[in-house]
Amino acid sequence: MNTRGLISLGVCALVSGCGGDEAGEVKRIAEAFWNATKAGDIELAQTYVSESSMFQPNTEDNDAPPGDVRLGAVELDGDEATVETAVTKVDDENAFDMEFQTVLVLENGEWKVEMDKTTGSMMQGAFAAMAEAMGSAMEGMAEGMADAFKEGFKEMDAKGGKR
Repeated sequence: MNTRGLISLGVCALVSGCGGDEAGEVKRIAEAFWNATKAGDIELAQTYVSESSMFQPNTEDNDAPPGDVRLGAVELDGDEATVETAVTKVDDENAFDMEFQTVLVLENGEWKVEMDKTTGSMMQGAFAAMAEAMGSAMEGMAEGMADAFKEGFKEMDAKGGKR
């Protein structure tokens, strides 16, 4: 191989991985899926979903995260991959963060979102976010009650009352 061929090969390997960047492809598919889902383009979103998935995105029951979707690390495990996913979900009253895994499977040589496992992971993430929010609310309520008791005792002491 001549010098020009070696340089081309080296540049190809350095820049693109010569098609071997599985993690990049997995992340690209996950991102395309979430972008289509957020945009309400269910027909496009369905093109990224595996044929083996029982759940499919649809217009009647679109639980697409309406907030910001952030994708993180990709983990490859044979014909399955996971992408760390974080969503800031916004409803009429508040916003909260939810973390879960977007799960993809290799199907006919292409990476596809496995909706059953992704939906299960989303539900776990939603429950964890709700539990955290409830814990924070309870902590705030307990602090408020403690402050109210302190103020009440101060007033009683100021008035010469008994406890």
